[in-house]
Amino acid sequence: MRYPQSAEWFAGMQLEVNAMFAKGVFEMIDEKVMSTSANLLGIMWRYRAKPNPDVYVHTFRARLVERGDSQVFGVDYDITLSSVAKMVTFRVVLAVAVKLGLILYQGDIDTAKGLAEDQALYGLHQSGAEWFEEVDSFLKSQGFYSKETEPCLYARYQDSTFSLIPPYVDDVLLATNSVNYKTSLFAAFVKKYDFKDGGIIHKFLGIHQEKYCKEVLDRFGLGAAHGSATPMETNAKFKSKHNIEAEDVPSFDYRAAIE
Repeated sequence: MRYPQSAEWFAGMQLEVNAMFAKGVFEMIDEKVMSTSANLLGIMWRYRAKPNPDVYVHTFRARLVERGDSQVFGVDYDITLSSVAKMVTFRVVLAVAVKLGLILYQGDIDTAKGLAEDQALYGLHQSGAEWFEEVDSFLKSQGFYSKETEPCLYARYQDSTFSLIPPYVDDVLLATNSVNYKTSLFAAFVKKYDFKDGGIIHKFLGIHQEKYCKEVLDRFGLGAAHGSATPMETNAKFKSKHNIEAEDVPSFDYRAAIE
C-alpha cells in the first residue's frame, strides 16, 4: 500500500480483523471436511476516511467485506429487506425535539455488521436484514416500541422520561428529555456492542455538503468567488485576434473540479 496514510489504513485493517476474531465471526475449518458442493465466497477490503465536525479526516475505517455477488438466491440467502429511517422521519424527530425541548445525542456502533450471533459481514445479501433484526431486538429489550406505519421510529415513555430513536444502520440518533436515561441507555449500547458515544449531536449521516463544497472551492482558488445567474451572454461568440498556441493556454483541471 503506497497511499500517504498507509499506516493509518493498516491500523484500521488490524482493528477490523481483531474485531472479527473477538466476535467469533472467523472460524478455522479443515478443507477436508468441507462439502465439495459448498459455495465458497471471497473477501475484499473497502476503505473509507470518515470525518468529524472539526477535522476533514477523523477515522480511517477499513471494512472486511464478503463477495455477495457470488451468492446464490435460495441457497445462500433468502430475505434481503433492511429497513432504515427515512429523511422525513429524522425531520419529524427534530421537530418533536424542538417542540418538547428534547436533547439530541448521537452515537455510532463500530463494526456493526460483525455479529457473533449471526456472523454476518458487509457484502452479504442478508447482512442488512440480519442487522435490522438485531437492532430491533435490542431496542425492544430496552423498552422501546415501533409501529407498522413507521418501523424505523422507536419510542419509549416511562416514568416521565420520553425518548425517540430513528436508527440508520449503525448510526444512532437519540432524542430524550433525560440526561440520566441517555447515560444508562448508551451504557447498555456499550455493553452490547462496540459503541462510541458522540455526545450532543453536531452532524448526522454527513448529509450536509457545505463544508466539502467550500474545500473544493478553496482548492481551486475560488473561495472568494461569487455566483451569478447569467455570467455571460448565452449567444456570445468569440474570435481570436491572434494565433495562440495550445501550450500558451492556461490549464485547469476541470475533471478534478467536477468529480
